[in-house]
Amino acid sequence: MKGLVLFFIVVFPNFLLAQNFPEPMDPPRMVNDFAGALDQQRAGLLENKLRNYSDSTLNEITVVIIGSTRPYDISEYGGELADQWQIGKASKDNGVLLLVAMDDRSVSISIGYGLEAVITDADSRRLIDKYIVPNFKNGQYFRGIDQTTSILMAMANGEFKIDPKDQERSLGKPFLIVVFIIWLLWNLSRVILRGQKSYGSRHLDALTYLWMSIGLSSRKGRGFNEFSKGTGVFCNGNNAKGSDRDNLGGGGASGSW
Repeated sequence: MKGLVLFFIVVFPNFLLAQNFPEPMDPPRMVNDFAGALDQQRAGLLENKLRNYSDSTLNEITVVIIGSTRPYDISEYGGELADQWQIGKASKDNGVLLLVAMDDRSVSISIGYGLEAVITDADSRRLIDKYIVPNFKNGQYFRGIDQTTSILMAMANGEFKIDPKDQERSLGKPFLIVVFIIWLLWNLSRVILRGQKSYGSRHLDALTYLWMSIGLSSRKGRGFNEFSKGTGVFCNGNNAKGSDRDNLGGGGASGSW
C-alpha cells in the first residue's frame, strides 16, 4: 500500500504536468510563439538563425513562448517540456530551451547535459539578468531573445565566455550569506560548549532547522533542473542507445522581469 501511495506522489504530479504541455508547432520549428509576442517578420529572423545554427553544429536551441506555466514552477515546466519535445540530439543531449511565460513575466533557460560544461547554471543566470530582464522590462522581447540566443550559440561552440568581472560581482550576495551563516553557527556552538544546556538545547533545535533549510534551499536552487526541472532530467528523448535516462542531467536558471 505504501508503495502505491509513493507511486502516486512521485508520478501523478508529473502526469498532470505533461497534460499542460503545448504540442510542437507543425511543421516543427525552432521558434514556437504560442503567445503572439513576436511579429511574423522577427519570428522568421530568429527561426532562420536558429535553424541554420542547428544544421551547421547539430546543437539545438529552441525558443518557446507561452502564456503561463501556472501552477507549476517555470524551471520544472521547462525541463519537462524539453524532455517531452526531445530537444537536442538523443545521443548528445545537446539541446537548449529558452522558455518565456508572458502572463507570469518569467523566463527559464534549460541546458542539456551535453552542453552543461560550456553553459553553466551561473552563465544562464547572468544571461537572464543581463539580456532578458532589461529588454523585457522595456517591451523589447525580440531583442532580448535575439541577444540571448546569439550568446548561447557562441557559448555552445566554445567561442564566448562570461566576463570574469560579472562572475565576481555575482558572488557578492551569496558570499555574504555564507559568511553570516558561518558566524551564526560559530556563535551557537560557543553557547552550547559553555554548558548552558537550557539555552543551548533550544538553539540546537534552531541549528538543526537551519541546516535543514540550507539543504532544502540548495536542492530547490538546483532546479533546470537537472535538464532543469528541479528534481527531473532533461534527456531529450526515448533513452538514447547506450544511455541510461536516469543518469542524465543538465542545468539552467530562471528569473522574472
